[in-house]
Amino acid sequence: MYSHLHYHLSKHLEGVEHLSFLFLSAKNFNRKAIMVFSMEQMDCRF
Repeated sequence: MYSHLHYHLSKHLEGVEHLSFLFLSAKNFNRKAIMVFSMEQMDCRF
């Protein structure tokens, strides 16, 4: 019973870690995309 619960808990934590990793990488990707986009905008202006 305990090991079964522990297994589910560890699986859940893995999922949460995976989600937070995806969220962080998405934030980093957005930041990079915004930087590239603003650089392109500056290039267009000049």
